[in-house]
Amino acid sequence: MGQFAAGEPPRAAITPAGATDTPGRVLVVEDDPLILDLVCDYLTEEGYDAQGASTGEAALAALGREPFDLVLADTLRAPIHAGRVKRWAQVERIRAAAGPTPVVIFTAYRRDEFADYAARGFRDLLVKPVHLDDLRALVARYIPAAP
Repeated sequence: MGQFAAGEPPRAAITPAGATDTPGRVLVVEDDPLILDLVCDYLTEEGYDAQGASTGEAALAALGREPFDLVLADTLRAPIHAGRVKRWAQVERIRAAAGPTPVVIFTAYRRDEFADYAARGFRDLLVKPVHLDDLRALVARYIPAAP
């Protein structure tokens, strides 16, 4: 799993062939350390620069320090209140901080609990457990090519 480095240069521009001269950068926001390591390691093996954040605060700090091409954001065990999940507060803060970078909700909650994800400005929804082929296909949709 990658570490954040102060003063790191910005990501490379896309070349005419559609590939970049640096790996596509993915921020994985996940509070389960095993899943965080698995996803980051897998994406790294697939040729991406995968960075991990285990809290919303760490994700916000990372987004403030450096650019990413995609954010996979878990709902970080959103608390249950009055029978409803307060699922949007943390991921909406991450989406706002990401600016134009696509943010995909990456959750173990039921799909119907996030049915309005697109209306809230999220690009996609990936429900756990996830097959690694599906994860790779989703990342490839948003990052044109991994070198």
